[in-house]
Amino acid sequence: MRKYFRLKCKIEGGMFPNDRCVAFKNADGKTVNGIFPESYIENNRLKVIVYKRKGNLALIGTSGGDSAGFGFINSSSRVWVNKQLLG
Repeated sequence: MRKYFRLKCKIEGGMFPNDRCVAFKNADGKTVNGIFPESYIENNRLKVIVYKRKGNLALIGTSGGDSAGFGFINSSSRVWVNKQLLG
């Protein structure tokens, strides 16, 4: 069973009632945007999986990857972030 973490990010309503737009800074300080189903949001955070750790960084992704129009925009399906964003 996978352990999910919660990523601190800005969350706003999406184009459709069950979509959510998210935004956060990656390890390089660049803004990463994404669109995810409402079910990926818990306690105002994006549910993510940590695939790899390196010092103060974590390589994160979501359980569904990029499918059916959901995922990170202009980024790969896995993103390096500062561990401080994980809860």
